[in-house]
Amino acid sequence: MNPQMDARQARRGGRRALAALVGATLLPLALLGAGSAAAAPVTGGAATTPTAAPTETAPPSEVPTTEAPASEATEPVAKLTRAQVKRLQVKLRVRPADGVFGPRTRAAVRRFQTRHNLTADGRPHLRVLALLRIPVTAPTTTAPTTTTVATTTAPASVQPAIEAARSAIGASYASGATGPSSFDCSGLMVYAFGKAGISLPRTSFAQFETGTEVPLTEIQPGDLVFFDTAGAGASHVGIALSAETAISATSHGVMEHPITTGYWGEHLIGARWVG
Repeated sequence: MNPQMDARQARRGGRRALAALVGATLLPLALLGAGSAAAAPVTGGAATTPTAAPTETAPPSEVPTTEAPASEATEPVAKLTRAQVKRLQVKLRVRPADGVFGPRTRAAVRRFQTRHNLTADGRPHLRVLALLRIPVTAPTTTAPTTTTVATTTAPASVQPAIEAARSAIGASYASGATGPSSFDCSGLMVYAFGKAGISLPRTSFAQFETGTEVPLTEIQPGDLVFFDTAGAGASHVGIALSAETAISATSHGVMEHPITTGYWGEHLIGARWVG
């Protein structure tokens, strides 16, 4: 064999052996590096997951705030006399200023509250009256106890009217009816007070002009209580059983119901003593 050919083949064999040796050495290193890369966290992946939880907050509407409306809503609502309602209406440019806290007055109060970033519920909160410079006596914690004690017994002059109204509970409603089997609201008052020897005008609007005005914080048994349930003014009337409940002829018939809370409290506009 040619000596030169033997030398070239020997050199080729050495290079192949060296390449195989290098490959065998690098392969484990490459596999180890790939495994390490697969195990390592990447940006925004599992390593950052714990920090994502604090960003899951409630919707803005559910997050408590310390803005003025939240604190204003906890303030007492003043019980206004007719003269104070008139003054409120004048301040808010409600026409006519008739002293009746009806839908137009409530709407004007809501607009005023909105302009001053207050809870727009249309009710005469003390803050609203303070901003309008209408002086009122703030309610005290002892007032409910004093009122309850004062209203446990009706004056003798109106006791027959209360008993007549009680006896009519369950009677049906009929417009223009004055009893004894059916009534409208003012007809029930004519009937009940007639049993006490007290003559009343036929309509609730006329009854609202009789007797003596009673502050809404001083309602007692036997007082006439008025509501604006069918538009502005004294469109509904009942007789108070206490500072908190009354009897009247509603569209569901003659029944006992609250005076100062719920639906009735929202529509209460005045009280009168006619005994």
